Amino acid sequence: MKIKYAIYIVKTANLGDNAQGLVLESIYDKMGIPKEDVVLLTRENVATVLQECDHLILPMVAADIMYLDFVEACLQLGVQDKISFLPISIGQTRWTVRNEEGLRRFENVIHHFISPIGCRDYDSASLYSALGYETYVNGCITNTFPNRKAGNYNDIYIIDIPQKLEEYIPDEIKDKAIRLTQNYDYVSGEAEAHYNVCKARYELLRDTAKLVITCRYHIATPCVAMGIPVIMVENCDPDHHWTFDPRFPSLNPYIPYYKKEEFSQIKWETETFLFEEEKEMMRNSIISRIKSLAGLIKYKANQDIFFNPSKNKFWATFKENRDKIDNYGFNTHIKRLFLPKGMTEFRYYLYGLSKRYQNEERCVLLEYMERQYPEASFIGFVDANKCGTDFLGKRVLSPDEMIMDSDTYCFCVAFMANEGVKELFKQRGFDPAHLWTMPEELLFYFYHL
Repeated sequence: MKIKYAIYIVKTANLGDNAQGLVLESIYDKMGIPKEDVVLLTRENVATVLQECDHLILPMVAADIMYLDFVEACLQLGVQDKISFLPISIGQTRWTVRNEEGLRRFENVIHHFISPIGCRDYDSASLYSALGYETYVNGCITNTFPNRKAGNYNDIYIIDIPQKLEEYIPDEIKDKAIRLTQNYDYVSGEAEAHYNVCKARYELLRDTAKLVITCRYHIATPCVAMGIPVIMVENCDPDHHWTFDPRFPSLNPYIPYYKKEEFSQIKWETETFLFEEEKEMMRNSIISRIKSLAGLIKYKANQDIFFNPSKNKFWATFKENRDKIDNYGFNTHIKRLFLPKGMTEFRYYLYGLSKRYQNEERCVLLEYMERQYPEASFIGFVDANKCGTDFLGKRVLSPDEMIMDSDTYCFCVAFMANEGVKELFKQRGFDPAHLWTMPEELLFYFYHL
């Protein structure tokens, strides 16, 4: 099975947005992954990349807003099952959940993330935990930038500092300093051109910097990881859009950080801080998750080969025998225990349109109902997240559109929706005797037949 390993890159005017991808390059190199198996991934090339491999592993190591449109694009292309979305140090920006529509989009996307969700900071972990996901704080992956080689470095860089700091900078530093910004003019060309500009900037700092003075998170963190002396200061400019940066409670503690009240106390002769033990622990954790996932993907792809003889002997014949499916599966739970005896004409909804049904363009319970109750009238599928789309020639309805009469029944065909549809019936005052929820005994029929 051919697996490729992705670095997701974007067109951006902020160097920090692609900085995390640079570290993934070094992580993959540490893992011994061949260069030809590492791909720079974008929304535009994902379909082409997937033609060249069986599966793609995408470690998610940047702000979630960078991935939102990408995952939605994968869902629209129908390629999400060929990609593993692995949150390693993902950051929550709040822009993705600023209103109900944003939250709905966001929840539909994170449903495809592999748990537990590794987060950049405590703020991000809090949001994902509140949404019901298992989380842990990994910290920013740029903490694992490799150390630069020992040598003599001569350049001082001032990168995006508040105006208030200027009066405190010694003249001997101010006169020699090279002024840069983390933002840059929008580069023409594809995302790879932006990524290369980002790479060139960090290589410049790695190869020349004696000292870096900045207020930027993704300048200070990579630099201190590479072994560059850093002075980080609070961005206290009046027009700065954050009064509190939620990333900072997980800021690398080896970064000397000064609030505006402490500018007069800055130690301008700072030193290189090494934290190799902590860095190696973080790096090994990241590598472990990627390797474990790759191993599981390969095992799942090959396990059918081992079990095929038994499947063919015991399962295939059962699958092809509809009488057995009906008699040993649905008849007991529907004919004998749910629907009134002798009933043939009624109307019914199927509640819960799972991804499996959509992928296979079928639903085993609908097939059963059409075999056993040909005179009954199927109204349609009901699903709050997929309403308005079409499935099997019918428009998917929202729960608000359900009308439950004395001759109308509802069958829940998504096990995880059982409790939700019970609550819906309670809120709407529907007769619970007209609701069928999926028994555990039938999971095999729904999910493997």
